[in-house]
Amino acid sequence: MNLQRVCTCLGVIFLLSLPAVQAEEYQLELLIFSQSSVNTELFKQSVSSINIPNNAIELANPTGADQETLVEMPLISLSKAADNLRNNQNYTLLLQKAWKQKFTPGETTPAIRLQDAAGSLTGYLSCSEEGGVLKAKLDLEYLGHSSNNNNFSSLVYRLTERRKLKSEEPQYFDHPKFGAIVVAKSLAPPPPPPSENPTPAVDPSTGAVVPASPPPAAAPATTTP
Repeated sequence: MNLQRVCTCLGVIFLLSLPAVQAEEYQLELLIFSQSSVNTELFKQSVSSINIPNNAIELANPTGADQETLVEMPLISLSKAADNLRNNQNYTLLLQKAWKQKFTPGETTPAIRLQDAAGSLTGYLSCSEEGGVLKAKLDLEYLGHSSNNNNFSSLVYRLTERRKLKSEEPQYFDHPKFGAIVVAKSLAPPPPPPSENPTPAVDPSTGAVVPASPPPAAAPATTTP
């Protein structure tokens, strides 16, 4: 057996001995809303320029392996924020979504395609886990209108941002015309509690295990005459 073949075999053995990378599950929640506040910014985009990834999937219709790693859920963390947006006349809630999704470090995870019922909003949310940190990219376009001397024209408002998602900490994606709130919560099980049986002490001179001291005896109950 030559040296190259030996090195190849050793490399395969090393890779097989490494622990498998475990996928971590998160619950993600998303609110997208328009706002009627007046602003003086100029928007020159009049045609769509968003490029939705080919692997983007619909939450309501996952297929194949996505059915096991993607589960739609009700709002929990952002339910109060959704109610506040509905009750505020300066805002219109365009879309609300919540789902569970698994992420494996170093692997590509399908983006989530986003679209409202009216067809005025389109885009996607893409997340990946790197070094124990969940990172998100939100790319959206919202169809609006402008009026100039009673001449109405369509405009496309674009919002694209990248953010780190800390567990249970809402992240705001801002735009003068519309915005979004995203929150992620890790569903990893909590670490086990400390063991009730501590490691026994060892006498350094003899190497013998030192027996643990018995717990103090309970005080005898007293009877009131």
